[in-house]
Amino acid sequence: MSLGVSGSLESIDSTIRTENSTHLRQQLVVKELENRLLRRQITAKQQQIEQLETRLKRYENPNTPPSKQGGVAGSPGNDDSDEEENEDQGDDA
Repeated sequence: MSLGVSGSLESIDSTIRTENSTHLRQQLVVKELENRLLRRQITAKQQQIEQLETRLKRYENPNTPPSKQGGVAGSPGNDDSDEEENEDQGDDA
């Protein structure tokens, strides 16, 4: 009788191991699919960030006076535009 009992125990152990292995494989497949989905989402977000950065660059104007950019007013860049306007007026006369 002990042979029958030990044989059935081995069969049960084998079944449990097979079920565990199958369950682990299923979990692995689920995690791989989840990983792919997350990678695609990251790629989409990175593309969205690049598009927004490109749009932002279009709105940034290097000729905007520092006072309007929030910088210090009266920087050397402001005087140049006044001189150019005066030179243009002098050419007309």
